[in-house]
Amino acid sequence: MGIRDASRVRPVRLYGWLCAAAVMVLAASGCSSSDGPPGQITVAEVAAAQAGLAPGAPCPFKVDMAAAARKAGIDARVEPGDPASAGELVPAQAGGVPTFSTPPPVPPPSLPARKAYPSIDCTFRVGARAVKLTVVATEDASARNLLLPAIVAAGRISLSSEPFLEWARKTPAPGDVVMPPGGNTVAFVRIPVDGGGDVGMVVQADTVASPTPPDLTGRTLRTITEELRDGMRV
Repeated sequence: MGIRDASRVRPVRLYGWLCAAAVMVLAASGCSSSDGPPGQITVAEVAAAQAGLAPGAPCPFKVDMAAAARKAGIDARVEPGDPASAGELVPAQAGGVPTFSTPPPVPPPSLPARKAYPSIDCTFRVGARAVKLTVVATEDASARNLLLPAIVAAGRISLSSEPFLEWARKTPAPGDVVMPPGGNTVAFVRIPVDGGGDVGMVVQADTVASPTPPDLTGRTLRTITEELRDGMRV
């Protein structure tokens, strides 16, 4: 199967307890500040791009996927994939998992309204493969918490993976590209922000089981993510 559309991810009962537990572990561990690299994007810019994204519009981020692929040693044609899509991420509540939705869901009357955070999906074709970016902006250092279910799904990570739970307990510094153990088809990075808040980006590679080149996993995907991080602007 290919890349799953993050805007259509639904809560999966099998993943529910693990994802909710991982999110709570991250929240309990605190969000340490870091002097990191200079900011290159703001939470407000991501929110404005998400709010102004018209149907059928291209990716609003000024990323150069062709240059990123070349840096990773990929010699293949690069072109835009599906039009960019705007959505919102809702934090887990009462044992649930974060879900992507457009428009934001209406909570049951018995539950308080949950804040939704802006997210944008962009897809590119690299040769016969696809690379998808999911970017979310939050008011605190919680972007990866919201993206954990997407990371688990994209990396096809084992639900009983202790190494993954240990990885999830550690909040990466802004600018550091990290890949979960057992998930070499997905990478995460916190884009350095100008001002407060947090902007997280998940980069996932096509997982279709096929010998068709190029190989976009492991070190290659890490290099692509590093290049996209450096060029990320609105």
